[in-house]
Amino acid sequence: MGENPCFTYWTVECKTKDCGLLVLALIGPCRMGRIPFLEQCEDFELTCKTCSRVHLYTQMDVSWKDLDQAPPRGYKGAPEFLAATQMEPRQGCEGQ
Repeated sequence: MGENPCFTYWTVECKTKDCGLLVLALIGPCRMGRIPFLEQCEDFELTCKTCSRVHLYTQMDVSWKDLDQAPPRGYKGAPEFLAATQMEPRQGCEGQ
C-alpha cells in the first residue's frame, strides 16, 4: 500500500465567491488517459455545506476532478446531481 489513493469525481465550484469545491458523485479510481464524459444533466439546485447557500447549477458548471481522497464508506453522492443525471450511485471502490 503506502500510495495515496486517487479517485475521479464529478464536481462543481460553489457559486459563492471563494467558497470551494463541491463533490457531486464518484466516477471511479483515477484512470490516466481516460476523460469522463457527462452524457446528460438537467439543471439542479444544491445546498453548499460550507456557506449553506442554495445555488442553481447546469451541465456547463459540472466538471471532473482527480482527488487524492477515497470516498467515505457508504458514500452515494449528491442526490440532486444523481437525479439530474439519472445516474446510479457508486459506492467506494468495491468491485473495481
